[in-house]
Amino acid sequence: MSPKNIVRVAALAEALEDAGIAEPARGVEVGVWMARMSCAMMDLWPTLHLTLVDQWKGYADGSTVRGDAEMQHLRGAALSRLQSGPYASRHTLLEMSSVRAARTFYGQPGWADFVFIDADHSFDACLLDCRAWLPVVRPGGLLCGHDYGPYKDVETGVLEPEFGVTDAVYLFCAARGLAFRTGGDSTWFVKKP
Repeated sequence: MSPKNIVRVAALAEALEDAGIAEPARGVEVGVWMARMSCAMMDLWPTLHLTLVDQWKGYADGSTVRGDAEMQHLRGAALSRLQSGPYASRHTLLEMSSVRAARTFYGQPGWADFVFIDADHSFDACLLDCRAWLPVVRPGGLLCGHDYGPYKDVETGVLEPEFGVTDAVYLFCAARGLAFRTGGDSTWFVKKP
């Protein structure tokens, strides 16, 4: 497991424990990539069942461009990890858009102990993800994710958020009167009232 995944999972574990959830039973990871974090979460919590959501389609995110072929390679790496050992029976894979996947839970409000969002980092997509997934989180559970607040020095010398996540999370929480906190490796956490 990479050091970054260790920091992310540790931050999630701390936030869940602070929320009174020491052993989450059901979680969602939106944006699976190569499933390293997925496996780390299942290693930490042996009874956790994860719903994993990813389309593995090419995209352009700021200066980062990833083609369909590269994304299919990442999908293959994820499936290799997930279909082996202790993980095979502990996840459900939804290969569809994040919002479409969230809609599959709308008859089951409050289903998940947590939803971790690390998919499309654009402002619009992150805001849509937050809106779509909050109903899926149980009261007292966490809506959370990655890439809050990384900054880069732009040509003007002004520091700005590198991704749209920072502004989307801030606006989402402000509009609903929700508090949020940040954690290691640019993670963010919102406890659902």
